[in-house]
Amino acid sequence: MKTRVAILGAGSGGSTLAILLHGNGCQVRVWEIDEERVAAIATTRQNTGFLPDEVFIPEQIEISTDLA
Repeated sequence: MKTRVAILGAGSGGSTLAILLHGNGCQVRVWEIDEERVAAIATTRQNTGFLPDEVFIPEQIEISTDLA
């Protein structure tokens, strides 16, 4: 069973941590308050403004504005 991890915030730190934990086999869910950022990340799988353009967020990482 994979370790489940929740990260609060999809800024540079939260996004980087999510990618690293996913790479180490964790099931990752990121919560972000900014609905526009969540929609952009879900569409492009990038977090422009916080991460370099060549960094993509894997599809398996969930991102949401819902804490539930």
